[in-house]
Amino acid sequence: MKQEKYLYCCSSYYQVLITLMKACTSKITTDIVLEVHGVETANELSVYIKNNMGDYVDKVFVCDNNIKVDPYTMRNASFISAQRKIIKKHVEAVFDKKDFEKDYSKIYVYWDLGYVGTYLNIKKHKYTLIEDSLNSYKNIRKNRLNYAYIFNNPVKFRLKKMFGIGVIPFGYSKYCEAVEVNEKEGIEIPPDKVSEFKRIKLFKMLDEEQKRMIFKTFFSGTDQKFESDGKGILILTEPFWVTKRLPYENTQIKMYKDIIEQFSDGGNVYIKPHPRDKISYSEVFENVIVLEKNIPMEVLNFSDLFKVKKSITVTSSAINGITCDKEKICLGAEFLAKYQKEI
Repeated sequence: MKQEKYLYCCSSYYQVLITLMKACTSKITTDIVLEVHGVETANELSVYIKNNMGDYVDKVFVCDNNIKVDPYTMRNASFISAQRKIIKKHVEAVFDKKDFEKDYSKIYVYWDLGYVGTYLNIKKHKYTLIEDSLNSYKNIRKNRLNYAYIFNNPVKFRLKKMFGIGVIPFGYSKYCEAVEVNEKEGIEIPPDKVSEFKRIKLFKMLDEEQKRMIFKTFFSGTDQKFESDGKGILILTEPFWVTKRLPYENTQIKMYKDIIEQFSDGGNVYIKPHPRDKISYSEVFENVIVLEKNIPMEVLNFSDLFKVKKSITVTSSAINGITCDKEKICLGAEFLAKYQKEI
């Protein structure tokens, strides 16, 4: 009988956090693959995971993006034969030609447009999709305009499904057999494959030693200390300039400067950059405390040292997963639109 073993495919630090919590609480042997596209420090993090989480995680694979084909930009193009072969060869090299169906009883993917998700679709392997960030499937139409065709262009959507043009995300792939979300109410995808597993329940399932191990995993590579008096504000940034949702780097800087001026009332200003945010906020703003960007914000829930009066974001759903604040402010897409017009 095949040994039960799970594989989790992660393309963000938040997804690594959720995976480590699931590994701690499932009692099933777990392997993890880190995609460098979204986990830039994957090589270092893989070492910290193995050093700190060895009781729960068996192997950690790193899938780099040093190949000619980027699956993240292929969503509107056919998978021609050459592209398929490149991705297939790349992923199989990462896993040393493992047989996914024989070696893993379950495969979990957070983003099925990444290298591993694309590979699973090419190979017609079944997988379970996990919501890529907290409650993100409730705001696909508003926050993910690249996928508007799913909702607004039924002809294009049917053609893509019929002819297998690219991988359609959010559970629409026929090889995605189930979808797990934090909360089913209000999701914008059909509920037929969807089950609910609340993240707050997952956090509560951890014991203090497991929290300590996860905290240490993410902070092994930093000497940053987190101490605050609860009077400041915390800004969670997003890579708007990198993803072209804002036209210029200076536009994004101006937006966050305006946010600081509007909401700061004399306390400390903490900035937690998104892992893909390229702006050095410590250089462009005075008197701000910039937190390490390659750490999921939710990990601070495992420490009583960090407290703020307000947490503020434009559209990031990560704000819903933190408990170190007294008040949450989500400014929304309309606020962002004002800066999109300032060209």
